Amino acid sequence: MQRTILTWLRRADTDHDGALSKAEADTATAALFDSIDANHDGSITKDELAQAIARVAHGPHRNGPPQHDGDR
Repeated sequence: MQRTILTWLRRADTDHDGALSKAEADTATAALFDSIDANHDGSITKDELAQAIARVAHGPHRNGPPQHDGDR
């Protein structure tokens, strides 16, 4: 889980300065929300959250903030 969090933070740091600005955090959080909201209705149900947690627990986190050229 710690590895997933560190990967998410690294991807969210779009200017690669080693810190997250509020704007970077807002963008990354919105992307994370959208990745969990499976039916894209603007809300996250307990089932959607459980599915997202299961994805993280059972494999690479494929739905974090958008990847940038330097992240591949």
